[in-house]
Formats: sequence, structure tokens, C-alpha cells
Amino acid sequence: MTANASARFTDNALARLGEGIQAGLRLLARIVLGGLFIVAAGIVALATAGLGLLIAFAAIIMRLSRSGKRDGARPGPQAADGFVLEARRSARGWTVE
Repeated sequence: MTANASARFTDNALARLGEGIQAGLRLLARIVLGGLFIVAAGIVALATAGLGLLIAFAAIIMRLSRSGKRDGARPGPQAADGFVLEARRSARGWTVE
């Protein structure tokens, strides 16, 4: 082998080694970026679940705090002649009797 051929072999080997390292770093960057996306999606899912639990807890507290207030018939204002219309909820809407 001549000196010129030896130099070309060494340069070619170093170039291939550099390309291999570069390809490996690109692959590592893709893997790390994919992992970051997965972690971010997990954090968003956990935050959403936590917020849903907080809303449910607040709804339960609000429901339980209505101890004295019940839905149903409440005495309304009485007319002077005793004639009062009453309305009730039906499948078609409100019915007045």
C-alpha cells in the first residue's frame, strides 16, 4: 500500500465512523423526544383525572349541603278567594291545573 492509499483508507474509515455516530445520535434524539411526548401525555391525563375528581368532590359537597332544601311542592301564595293554580312538570313540559 502506498502512503496515498493508506491516507484514503483512514479518511474513509473516520468518515464512516462519524456518520455512524451521527446516525446514532439522531436515533437517540428521536427516542428521547418520543419519551418526552409520552411523559407529557401522561401528565396531561393525570391532571385531567385530578380535575375531574375535584369537580366530583365539589358536586358531592354541594349536594350534601342542601340538607334543609328539598325539591317538591312548596306552599305558594294564597289568593283572597282561595283559587290558586298549580303547575307540575310533565313529559310534555309544564301542566297547569
